[in-house]
Amino acid sequence: MWSEVLFSSIAGIAGGLLFVHFKWPWVWKDLSYIIQMIKSLKKFEYCVRNQMMIADVFDDQAAKFPNKPMIVFEGKEYTWSYVNEQSNKVARLAEEEWGLKCGDTVAIMIYNEPEFIWTFIGLLKIGVGVALLNHNLRAKSLVMCFTRSEAKILVIGKGDELLKAAQDVLPDLKNNGVSIFVQGQTQETLQDGFKSFDDLMSRTSNAAIPKSRRSGLKWNSPVCYIYTSGTTGLPKPAVLGQYRFLRGSFILPVAGFSHDDRVYTALPLYHSSACIIGLGGVITEGATMLLKKKFSASHFWEDCREQHATYFLYIGEICRYLLSRPRHPDDAKHSIRCAVGNGLRADIWKEFQERFQIPKINEFYACTEGNVGFFNLFNKVGAVGRLSPILHVFQKAYLVKFDIEKEEVIRDENGLCIPVGPDAPGLLIGEISKRQIFEGYKGKEEQTKKKILHDVFKKGDAYFNSGDLLYYDPEYYLYFSDRVGDTFRWKGENVSTTEVSNVLADVEGIEDACTYGVPVPGHDGQAGMSVITLQGTGRVSSGLLKVLYTHCTELLPSYARPLFLRIQPELVLTSTFKQVKGEFKKQGFDPDAVPHPLYFLDATKKTYVPLTGELYRDIISDKIRI
Repeated sequence: MWSEVLFSSIAGIAGGLLFVHFKWPWVWKDLSYIIQMIKSLKKFEYCVRNQMMIADVFDDQAAKFPNKPMIVFEGKEYTWSYVNEQSNKVARLAEEEWGLKCGDTVAIMIYNEPEFIWTFIGLLKIGVGVALLNHNLRAKSLVMCFTRSEAKILVIGKGDELLKAAQDVLPDLKNNGVSIFVQGQTQETLQDGFKSFDDLMSRTSNAAIPKSRRSGLKWNSPVCYIYTSGTTGLPKPAVLGQYRFLRGSFILPVAGFSHDDRVYTALPLYHSSACIIGLGGVITEGATMLLKKKFSASHFWEDCREQHATYFLYIGEICRYLLSRPRHPDDAKHSIRCAVGNGLRADIWKEFQERFQIPKINEFYACTEGNVGFFNLFNKVGAVGRLSPILHVFQKAYLVKFDIEKEEVIRDENGLCIPVGPDAPGLLIGEISKRQIFEGYKGKEEQTKKKILHDVFKKGDAYFNSGDLLYYDPEYYLYFSDRVGDTFRWKGENVSTTEVSNVLADVEGIEDACTYGVPVPGHDGQAGMSVITLQGTGRVSSGLLKVLYTHCTELLPSYARPLFLRIQPELVLTSTFKQVKGEFKKQGFDPDAVPHPLYFLDATKKTYVPLTGELYRDIISDKIRI
């Protein structure tokens, strides 16, 4: 009798499982994903329950692994104990010499080097938020980003270029009462207006910092500010609070990263990938970071082999650069188990993985300031994660219909947003709640308000607007489609179209400017292109083209300079006077498709030159490197 009952039960369960398998085959992927997430996030929940913030986790790991290398940089190892002592010095000088306390802000502009890490950690030990300035910023862009941090102290890293950048804006900073401290220099070598960071470090104690020094921290207290245009306007400091920073630090562990692993990164530490995912992952696991000052395609695999890297962080451009290198017998000779990153295009994914024999590629999607994120744990080519009915229980994220021309969500007759179906691009939005926090930007509240959609699925609700279009397939795998709004991505950096247009409009003879991104075959992201209208006769001269080139190279980082210019009599505006870019984007930079003069940024001639059909073909065939 019991055997019959047991047999019937097993048969029933098996039948049910078979039904689920054929009716909803994607369920098994979701269950596998959930199990992997739960296993990896136990430590995160432990930290939250015990009020352990990122500085507390660092202190614990430094005590646990004192003699283990935390950083390997340019052939030298820096142990957890050494980094801890250096960060203690930073914390003490910030308190004793600068008079800082929990809740204050310091801005740093430092290259990828160990000093960045212990300066960052040291400030966190006393609860000071850190504004991470892009070390490519110059002139007005640098002043603007620093000012938006509301910091009164700026730390400049080692290097003549960084010091020169600070010297160029010294009058503006001093007028605002800013103190500037320089690493790698003694006071005797510095001009008036600058102070030696190293001199202070040399006379400061490395004694441990009591946890009480940061007792005022809450889970929404800022760890750092990372600059993003957020798809709307000029670069703004996005707030990364203690909770979100710690949660992001567990992305690598979700991908199987542990204390025995060594992660190689050449991505800049002022970006969330290297800082939160990379450095944060190393801290949470007590692992080792193999830090590279700047990406080099020719040395990448050599570095990974020599330093025994087991993981590396990427953006899509890095993978494309590595693939463009000549094949080598040692291409697959390495100890890499997993690559984690974003932006790896489907057209090169399989080739990249097979040529370099990388067992796992875990692509993710996240916005620096966003409240939703996705992780592809299944090696699914091109996917950034999953968005299924089951996973909605854990994360309230949706794709809704979006009007690309008007750059606004499409609403139904009741004024509510409309979800999209499979294979249809939709705007990614995330419900704002206690569990899905949107911390916004430091400073003016209206910048944060612009990123919030109201009355989405019911009156009174609120959702974060990612500014990105994604789509999902019938198996609920999620794919990136396009970016909307006032930014585009080039060379791994976000470019503010507003900032570029403002720089162009400052040139004498320019009436107005409209900037957007255009795809270039064989390149990830979009290259900058600007439509400009001229004052007076509307004729462009060789002198004006040279002035535009000089103006852009002096005031904009290399990745933000428009590669293409389009001259025409007037811009097209909406009824609310917003620039219409849709048709410009469609026509791109093809001289045969554009009925107006086009120009190309020629770095060798140091001017913009006419974009001819021949030049266009050389660009799209990669004969001319851009």
